[in-house]
Amino acid sequence: MIMKNTALMISLLFLGLSAIQGCREAEQPEKEKMSDILLEVKASCLGFTGMEQAAEPSVSAFEKGDTIGVYGIDTDGSVLPGCRNAPFVYDGTSSWEGKTYYYDGAVYFAYFPYRKSVSSMKTLTDIEDYFIGEVGNTSDQSTSDSFRSCDFMTAGNVLPSDGVLDFTLTRRMSMVEITFPDIEYKTAQGEEPYYTASVGSLEFEVNDADVKPYMAAHGVYRYILVPGNNLVYGEYKVAGEWADYGAEIVFEPGKSGRIDVEPDVTEVIHTLASGDFFLRSGALLPKDASLTAAEREECIGVVFWTGNPAASDPVLEKDCPECTHGLVVSLDEIESQWCSQTSVRVDTWLQANAGDDFVSINTKLDPENTTDNPYLNSVIGYNNTMAIDYYNTNGLAEQSDMVTAVKNVMDYRSANRLDIGTSGWYLPSIKELALLYMGEGSIWSAKNDVAEEINVSIGKIPGAALLAGDYWSSTEAGTGSAHRIEASGKVTGTRMVNRYRIRPVMAF
Repeated sequence: MIMKNTALMISLLFLGLSAIQGCREAEQPEKEKMSDILLEVKASCLGFTGMEQAAEPSVSAFEKGDTIGVYGIDTDGSVLPGCRNAPFVYDGTSSWEGKTYYYDGAVYFAYFPYRKSVSSMKTLTDIEDYFIGEVGNTSDQSTSDSFRSCDFMTAGNVLPSDGVLDFTLTRRMSMVEITFPDIEYKTAQGEEPYYTASVGSLEFEVNDADVKPYMAAHGVYRYILVPGNNLVYGEYKVAGEWADYGAEIVFEPGKSGRIDVEPDVTEVIHTLASGDFFLRSGALLPKDASLTAAEREECIGVVFWTGNPAASDPVLEKDCPECTHGLVVSLDEIESQWCSQTSVRVDTWLQANAGDDFVSINTKLDPENTTDNPYLNSVIGYNNTMAIDYYNTNGLAEQSDMVTAVKNVMDYRSANRLDIGTSGWYLPSIKELALLYMGEGSIWSAKNDVAEEINVSIGKIPGAALLAGDYWSSTEAGTGSAHRIEASGKVTGTRMVNRYRIRPVMAF
């Protein structure tokens, strides 16, 4: 481990890029003729290899929707008409959709990710220089899209064979991978841990500049770098104590370096409580903690109930058996109808078409049942959300019958993925909204004292939306109606066509 040296001068040495400049680069006028012979394009890519690894890198996969740019270079070095930065889009199976043309004697090169802005460029060297600048000036790679947009790859000097251009692209940037161990949460020294999560409260720097890496897996962070001499530095906090890590590594194109962080402390003594802060890494901070700017930015929700949500939700227990600790409310909310139709009865369709995959999302009492419907007074929002999503994608006679509240939650879920041992975001049941507003007890109590306490924690996060009531639940109340909760904590059945808000929650 090394300490930060703010006076260190870093020179970015871009190694090896000139080795693939074989595509003819003479600045010649473009030809006016156009070939009418189309070429098929195939593309694969080679993965990063470790800095000490001499073996050939393994072939890695492109993803559906990935786009490469293809250039054709004629015998005199000019860019061929119809072959200038031609986009080819991967369909996720084996085909790349696009259009480029065959010329006798021409060679072709490809690069990823596609940029329309390089269409005026005529050489691979120019495109490489463009990406060196772009990657060097990109400090936020915290999402999959932003991370992959920096993963510059090229393939040059390819000749057609039987009407096919087969590109094998190689990584031209470098990557650092930083790994953190799990931290154990215990109620007291010597006790068995009740929860484990990766280290939270993380700060990252590259060459004295703050950066945001991509969390590729539990406790694993990755960042794309311009090859050369790079100082990777960071700080992290465990049990209220800050520590640092760092290494100065000379990165080569297509190579990755790894830093394994080994904290002196790997356990936190803390009793989980309503109002605690839930960080993107899965780490927990006490509700009375003084959050740093980085911690406020990393916070994605607030714990509002502690207990085992899978105990009453068979679908959650099957899909996420590790989610036995509690429920978290998001910091965001979305305005939405429940559904745009007045005659929708989702539960009836589910009972007829989904078999035993889900339990009832409806609260209508059985005529022989003298107590509250168990589904009405249960933590079962995950079941409800997955059931309604199944209806949305399989049972629609008309698109207007879609439950837009769940559609919006699923969109939010996709845009805010959490691969850290949680259920992912879903639309809460009316019981979960009641727990959020009034805690344990009857859902008809109409109190909001818990919501007021949760708002104290939410209020510490800049830009977070305070709980304000009139939230849709995922619990159907009857034909054309569903349950919502008001700001007072009052639970009521409401026409689905009305517009209220939705507040995603998750189990962990």
